[in-house]
Amino acid sequence: MKRKGRPTKEGSRELAMDLLTVAGEMFLERGYRATTIEAVAAKAKVAKKTIYAQFGDKAGLFRAVYQSIAAKRGKLLPLGDPGPGREGLIKRAEAIVEGAFERHALQFNQFLMREGASFPELQQITVEITNDHIVAPLKAYLTREMPEASEERLSFLAEAFINILLGRYISLVALPEITTLRTWYDKDRIEELCDLFRNGCYPF
Repeated sequence: MKRKGRPTKEGSRELAMDLLTVAGEMFLERGYRATTIEAVAAKAKVAKKTIYAQFGDKAGLFRAVYQSIAAKRGKLLPLGDPGPGREGLIKRAEAIVEGAFERHALQFNQFLMREGASFPELQQITVEITNDHIVAPLKAYLTREMPEASEERLSFLAEAFINILLGRYISLVALPEITTLRTWYDKDRIEELCDLFRNGCYPF
């Protein structure tokens, strides 16, 4: 149903969320190439110029969809402060894994594994959002743990931790054995991966 009149601030927010929901469903169902601004506008019952004005182009629309999914994983890394030391790292790791297997995040990660190689802009968007929602908070944790470390080393270690923790997930996420993969990430294994990182990547 078309919305009439000038929308309120809350109405504008709801309209944007509805639009992102429609766009997300279409990206997953049709793929990136076949999903057009025109088709999203028609299904969401908004004007094309509304989408272009708010998101710029299709890559901008995809970025907003993926950003909204990352933001919904609020139990992820803006957890408040999970604390310092080994236990703090383990809690962060558990939250990252939980977020990676959240339904919408899982669907989009599978989508990105299928289509990312064909569309470099999707890879760039993924890097940006991963940095904002996972790497940057980890870097803040490491800054407190290693106050003498350089910015370059902190960035390297944050990215190394993600690779250690999610390497198996990234390599297998597009395969049918996703249920088995989820059970692989049990509490003991997550703790082992954290200890591998702590003992091998930086001294305590």
